[in-house]
Amino acid sequence: MAARKVLTKAMTDAAFRATVAQGRSQAATPFRRGEFVVYPAHGVGQIAYIGTEVISGHPLNMIRVFFAEARMTLHIPVGQACASGLRKLATHQVLTGAMTTLSGAPRASRLPWIKRGPAYQAKINSGAVPALAEVVRDLQAAGDGPHSSFSQRVLFESAVSLLAAEWAAVFGTENAEARNHITQALRLAGSAESSDQANQPRQSAST
Repeated sequence: MAARKVLTKAMTDAAFRATVAQGRSQAATPFRRGEFVVYPAHGVGQIAYIGTEVISGHPLNMIRVFFAEARMTLHIPVGQACASGLRKLATHQVLTGAMTTLSGAPRASRLPWIKRGPAYQAKINSGAVPALAEVVRDLQAAGDGPHSSFSQRVLFESAVSLLAAEWAAVFGTENAEARNHITQALRLAGSAESSDQANQPRQSAST
């Protein structure tokens, strides 16, 4: 047992030393206190602190990200921030491109939900704006509820919430207004699809 404890402590100390060394090599973090950032698992948060914290007797350069909606603070070593997926907010151009994606027709798939579901979840976990927009576009029918499963509605709502939060943070609006933008883009897609379906019989008759 004693040998096992010594080994565990040695491994822990080695891991801390490696993290400290990594933090020093990446001391010039691109993040700044007070700015809004995105962490894939939790969405938009605000950097509350960047500095040294002593953890288990080891000084580490840490970033604290506060998520107001969840009322939680995430502690991330500076050297691992980018690798963990922490990123700056998307640009206006990227978000505008996401709205263009939303206004497109959903992409149909013949794959069973047991395979499609994990693929959508992976896109959500990536936290990437284009990927979130694709999930919202393809699962928009889940927003209506009656003809969708519970898991489809959960994934749809998760993607919408993350996308709306980032839109609101970038454009300085409320989440409700951001969700309205998303809803309007989806309505454009529905209107275009209905128009195509209405015109299809006429085109067939004319040929």
